Parts: sequence; C-alpha cells; structure tokens
Amino acid sequence: MSDTLTHIAVGDICAKALRTFKKPLIAFLIGMLSHGILDMVDNDYTINITNYEAFKTDRDYIGFQMAGTAIKLYDILQDDNLERRNFRLFTMLGSVTPDIIDGVYALHHRDKWNKGEMLFPFHRPHRNIYKQQNKQISMLKTSLITLISIKINF
Repeated sequence: MSDTLTHIAVGDICAKALRTFKKPLIAFLIGMLSHGILDMVDNDYTINITNYEAFKTDRDYIGFQMAGTAIKLYDILQDDNLERRNFRLFTMLGSVTPDIIDGVYALHHRDKWNKGEMLFPFHRPHRNIYKQQNKQISMLKTSLITLISIKINF
C-alpha cells in the first residue's frame, strides 16, 4: 500500500497528463484507479491507525505526510487555469477516497482491520508485489515523487 502523499502526487501527475478530458468524474475515477495500481505495486510504510501506542511512534511520518499534502494542495490551488485546477482537485480527491473509506471502516471494525478484511481488495494483505519499505525509504521516495509532481508539466 502506498501512503497518502504518494497517492496525491501520482494522482496529480496523472491529472496533468490527462487534463484534456476536463470532466470531474473522469478525474475522480483516474485518481481511484491510480490508487489501486499504486497499492498493488508500491508497498510503503504503513501506520496502524487502530493502535494509539503504535500510532504515537509515527508522529514524524504523520507530520511529513501532513506537510507534504499541504504543499501539494497549495501547488494545485496555485494553478491559474480553473478547469485544470478542478481536474487536479478531483483527481486528488479520487486518489485518497479509498483510504478514507477503508480508514473509517477500520475504525469501526477493528477486528476486520486486524484480519486484513478491508472493503477495497487492494488494501488486503498479500496483495502487494514487493515487500514493505521502511519508514525512511518510504519518506525519501515520497519526497522525490512529490517534487517531480510539482515540477512536471505536460
């Protein structure tokens, strides 16, 4: 599974490449599709949201994710072209929606989280191609993808 910032950055790259579609629903679906693909091929560091003690040890990672997400949101909102900006925003929304839905589901069904029985099949364990990355590698990779997503324009 990929982290939230990676989903947003890759979704934004897809939005920039496919912005000629100009339809919010297509943007949202592109974001969701990129989320599913990333979760299958990129196995980032994962935070346990159901265990406060484990969650507490990842404050640096959470802060990094929040700061990076704020930077990406600022980058998207600075886009002068209203249609392109909206397309990018809807792609961003689509790229995080599966995590929001399964996150809320996990908070209400902790036993399902512990068993790996999530709503989206790509969030279930053993669906990843590669082994899980450690926190530092995950943060470095996410930083590079985010910087690329800010600089790249098609």
